[in-house]
Amino acid sequence: MMSRRGPPVRHSTAMLAEAHPRRRNTVEVLHAPGLPGVLVHRGLRVHDEFRPHFHAEAHIAFIHAGARVHTADRQRHAVGPGDLLVIPPGEVHSGASPDGDGWSFAAIYATPAALAAAIGDLADEPGIEARELSPQISRDCAGGQAVLALAAAMASSTLAAQIDWLVLLAHLLRAGAPPPPARRERTVVRRVRAFLDEHLADAVTLDQLTSYARVSKEYLVRSFTADLGVPPHTYQINARVERAKLLLLRGDPISEVAQALGFHDQSHLTRHFRRIVGVPPGLFAPSRRRI
Repeated sequence: MMSRRGPPVRHSTAMLAEAHPRRRNTVEVLHAPGLPGVLVHRGLRVHDEFRPHFHAEAHIAFIHAGARVHTADRQRHAVGPGDLLVIPPGEVHSGASPDGDGWSFAAIYATPAALAAAIGDLADEPGIEARELSPQISRDCAGGQAVLALAAAMASSTLAAQIDWLVLLAHLLRAGAPPPPARRERTVVRRVRAFLDEHLADAVTLDQLTSYARVSKEYLVRSFTADLGVPPHTYQINARVERAKLLLLRGDPISEVAQALGFHDQSHLTRHFRRIVGVPPGLFAPSRRRI
């Protein structure tokens, strides 16, 4: 349960659909080659709405203007300026920006491998007992400043980014609440999820899943949705998008990624990518522009 408490590369800026021509409504994605597995999204006056979805990475977002409605574990939270939002990998959540001026934020996405490496680096630091991030919403000025510092460093210095990443994670591991008990996941759900992961690009049918799991269709869908927070078809699309992010970051062309992951075409991938990630897949393609 969520508790209340080398030189860098700059990807091009995405101009999202504007509700008002005078609003900037922009998002950019940054990464530093010396900090693999860590991305920064910076948004200014962004209007968006996300249905339930998940990310393979941890998500650490600081809101510095505007308002946000965040829903996780069937609980709805209103968040605003000064709030720090931490979402562990795989946590199903949704969100919307109801404020007329949208919301402005800096958000860190870190793969489990990047988290594990940093936590290992911090193992001997005093005061750090937690070994994983816990979900939380907190009014955390120090944590927010650490997020903003990392976001700024990603746009200027790989060394600074590496240091600020450890500073942020150390703060969260010291200040975060103990992780909640792991949500129980039925054996049949684990098997079905593993099957979907192994057949990510295939047009899997419900008949195939029920034949593999040896349960009724109604039980499979009900159990899967109850345990993971999304039904099987939504899980498969979301998992494809998460895999697409990795392929795009290594430089694979968008059209080839779409074909490799079972999307009908590039526009089909783009539609789901923007819906889940909030930016078009082109922002994940390595840019030739360096600063």
